[in-house]
Amino acid sequence: MVSFIIPSGRVYSTLAAHLYSGKGFGDPLTVTFEMDDWDGIAWVMAVYPEQEYFVATRLSRGMRIMGEHLIANTRKGKQVIGINPDDNLLTITPVRGDSVASIDSDGRMLISPLISYPLLPRGKGVRIQRLLRAGSLVDVTVIDTADGVILDSGKRKRHVTDLDPWLSHRASRGVDLPFGFKRGGRFAVASDDGSTS
Repeated sequence: MVSFIIPSGRVYSTLAAHLYSGKGFGDPLTVTFEMDDWDGIAWVMAVYPEQEYFVATRLSRGMRIMGEHLIANTRKGKQVIGINPDDNLLTITPVRGDSVASIDSDGRMLISPLISYPLLPRGKGVRIQRLLRAGSLVDVTVIDTADGVILDSGKRKRHVTDLDPWLSHRASRGVDLPFGFKRGGRFAVASDDGSTS
């Protein structure tokens, strides 16, 4: 199943086989779905009902949700993620690990236990990281703390295995990223062969 999530947090779904696969531009989504509140697509993803996902917004709201709740069974879709008008969706990532790692726009990272985030069928979630005024989250992922994290500055990557300085409870301020990663630091993804991308 493929789900389309618009900025308001409403979800629309269709079978992948129903997506246009020929040449040309295909049909607009408004032909497939009844999108009265259409304002673009914030996220598109293949969704598996039995998989758990983590949802994060730029203004630091987060929650866990099962894939079955990210699938809408009607053309009108369904409201799943509560997003404030001044906020927007940052990421939806499959849960594969024990902790949530976040980086804010001030170059601070926080790693908090996944279990401290509620598993909800819908909602706004809870605060991930305490932000300074006008701050926002720039990246969020779910990690296994035993594996560490891979940081990407855009120029170089670094595998950080000693995460103790950044481990704290949810909604904490976080601690500065290592030297060279404070400006523009993001999370890189490790592939199965150990390389990063």
